[in-house]
Parts: sequence; structure tokens; C-alpha cells
Amino acid sequence: MLPIKGVKYLQAGVILLLAACSAATPAATKSLGLTPTAVIPSSPVAPATETAFPQLTRTAESALGPAAYGFEVILDADTGRADILETISFIPPSEKLTLVVAPNRTPGVFNLNEIRWADGSEVHGAALEGESLSFPLRDGARLGERQVLSLRYRLDLPAGKGPLNNTGRQMNFGDWYPFLPVYQEDSGWQVHPPAAAGEHLVYDLADYDVTLRLAKPDPMWLVAASAPVESQGDGWHYSLPSARSFGFSVSDEYEVSETFVNGTRILSYAFPEHRAQSDVARDVTADALALFSESYGEYPHATLSVVEADFPDGMEYDGLYFLGESYYRQYKGDPLSYLVAIAAHETAHQWFFGVVGNDPAIQPWLDEAQATYSELLYYQRYFPEFADSWWTFRVDAYNPAGWVDSTIYDHSSFRPYVNAVYLRGAEFLRDLRGVIGDEVFFKFLKDYAERGREQNPGSLATGELFFEVLSEHTDQDIANLIQEYFKNPNP
Repeated sequence: MLPIKGVKYLQAGVILLLAACSAATPAATKSLGLTPTAVIPSSPVAPATETAFPQLTRTAESALGPAAYGFEVILDADTGRADILETISFIPPSEKLTLVVAPNRTPGVFNLNEIRWADGSEVHGAALEGESLSFPLRDGARLGERQVLSLRYRLDLPAGKGPLNNTGRQMNFGDWYPFLPVYQEDSGWQVHPPAAAGEHLVYDLADYDVTLRLAKPDPMWLVAASAPVESQGDGWHYSLPSARSFGFSVSDEYEVSETFVNGTRILSYAFPEHRAQSDVARDVTADALALFSESYGEYPHATLSVVEADFPDGMEYDGLYFLGESYYRQYKGDPLSYLVAIAAHETAHQWFFGVVGNDPAIQPWLDEAQATYSELLYYQRYFPEFADSWWTFRVDAYNPAGWVDSTIYDHSSFRPYVNAVYLRGAEFLRDLRGVIGDEVFFKFLKDYAERGREQNPGSLATGELFFEVLSEHTDQDIANLIQEYFKNPNP
């Protein structure tokens, strides 16, 4: 996520050309004008008329091992109420189980009706406290044997602006379902409390199977989702393998356009008044995906959806990210705008969040610093004459200070956290590149991303892995850099 408070807009003139990295040869300067291309018509599947819960016909089984999720969702688009049947197929690593229930953070949103094992027996001893739903493994079950849970619950989306809200223009479903967080032998379930700034949820890899139906048929409603739609006769069906999250958004105002890059379908969903800006967000996403696929390894999903958000800032999920409405509204054609920069940032999170998982509460720099620095790589490739000005308005303007390896709990407000983790993190990567040189730097980044991709489910990339991979690429002494940027001398 890139939280930005107080959008800034900079009119940039022509500046000196910045030499691009060896892994990203600069292309000719691109035009990001406001001439819209044709809107791709979309015909949603006619939803079911009945409101009774169907039986889940697909039992989620994961080739990965830890978990697979199946969902049947019936959404009342008039009220923002969703009735959900969820199954979780998993191999228990512990006799004490914990599900993270992020919707329960807001009173009245999450209403649990029942939780049962696959044989129909009730789950005994379940306790929902805050965002944690804890309960023991069922009697007679053994560790290492696959278990299946079934949950029925209702979500009443709160009115307001956010990734799990009914904003009045869209219904957003981000972090909307109970899920199993990462489990590690030495420290158990990775469950953290929220903080004043930053993200705290720790996601494991899993497979997703989602069916969405509307309680009342209406062909005007469109769904933006983390995966390509596989239409059924009475709803929308999605499958997303090997991902850390599944998000979607529903609106009767969306207009959608598309393009393709490297076989990936880029879909841009936006409100009618921002059709031209939507094309820009789409094209920036496509270009960033092409660059980052080259720099960090293959993009793992069939689609990537960028969704105009009726709330501030940006927020990433696998295969989908939200981009704040204010960025669309303030865009006038200047490449040095938040619409462009944050689209590149959120696209980079498809690698540094999705492919390379980390603990965003304890080591947020591993994804946020990388995503911020990836913005610079985007400008060096596509707008080299703006790269220096990007650094001026995105980094230097805030006089960043603080430790790169801060946790989200080390700062009591937004700006000091971002300055330390995002911006000082970008400064560290810039200086590291200067010390070891472009060729080594970009080989290292790609290798680190690939090593993160190879991590087993249940494991996370860490600062230790970052510097371990770095040491395999260079013997340059970076002790002074570590001392300057990191509180922990052994990050």
C-alpha cells in the first residue's frame, strides 16, 4: 500500500537525462495524454434469482499444502449485505488453530452464524476476540492430516470510504474473509494488532475458488476481481491459484477498458467521468508489468485489475489493486503525477507482497521500500528526463529520516513511518546500487525476487534472506550503509 496524505501535483520542465540501468534500457519518452480509447463492453452473467444458499460443489484442495479457500457469496447490492459460505481446506500445523478475521475490526460488520468441520460436527471452544478466531483442532484429528472447515457468516459493509466499505459508488471487498495466517514453528501463528500506520496482516500462499451471485438480478453491476471471470449461468466464478489474497469490487458505474502485455490481460475499472485517466492508469500498469516482469521475474497471474477507488490512497491485493479517485481527478497529463507514480508502485507490489511474501508489520521495508524504488525504475525506463524530478518530489521534498528497518509499531503517526520505511528505504536502495554497480544490483534484485518466489508456503522473506542473497552477488563492504540506514546491525 502507498498511503499519501495531501496529493501534490508538480509541473516538471525538461531536465537532464538520467542514465538508465543496464537492466532497464530507456525507451523513448511516452505520452500520457487524455485522449480515451474505446471502452470495452462487459456483459456480466445474469445472477441467480433465489437467495437460498447453494451447496458448495467444489471442495477446495490445494496442491500447495497449507490451505485452499472456497466461497459462495450472495450479495444484496441494494444494502451492501453479503451472505457467505466459506470452506477452508488445510493441513493443521498445530493443535491450536487461529483464523484472522479482519472484518471484525469494525463493530457490526462480521456476523458469524456457524463454524463446523467437514463431517458436520460443531467446532467446540471457538473464541472470537478482535481479529482472531481461535479454536482447538477437532477431537481425533491428527497433525499432518488435511482438515476442512465450513463457516457461514454475514458481512454488512459499513458506509464509508475504504477497501472494505460501501462507499455509495462501489462495494469493496478487501480483507473480507477469515483466513489462516502464516504459521512458523518458533513463533506460532503470525497474528499482529493494527497500528497507527502501516499494514499488519500476514498472508500465506493458498488457492482460491470464488462464486459470487447477486440476490437481485441487475445487468448494470460489474465486478472487478483478482482473477479472470469464468462465467456460470447464475453468477461469476473465479479461480486464483497460488496467491496471498483475493479481492473484488462491485459497482453499477464502472466502465472498463483493457490491454494485453506478455499474455497478461490488464483491466482498468473507473467511473465514467475519468475514462481518459483510466486509460492512463491501464497503460502505466501494463508498462510497469512489462518492466517488472523483466526485472523481477514472470508475473504469476492471468489478469491484473486496476480499480479506481472512491477512497484515498492505494491498496494492493493479488491480481488487483485500488488507486485513489483523487489521483484520477487531479491528473492533467503530466507524467510526474501520483496517478502515474502510484500505479507503478502498486504494480510492483504484485512482486513485493504477492510473489515475495514478508511480514509487513515487523519488516515492512521489504515490500514498501522495494515498491517505492520501483517507481524510480519505471521513470528511468519510460520517462528518463523526469527521473530526477521524481526523486525531488517523492523523496527529497519530505526530508526523510528514521530507520529503514522500523516496524509499524515504532511510529505513532503516518508521516514518520512513511519517511523511514518507504523513503529512507528508497535512499538505501539507491546508495546500495551506487556501491555495487548497476549490473550486480539488478542481478541481485531479480535473484532475490526469484528466491522469494521459491519460498515454501508457511515461510516468509526476511531481511536475513535479502542480505544473504546480496552477499552471493558481491563482496563489497556495505557496513557503512547498514550503519547509516538500519537500527539493527544484523538485519
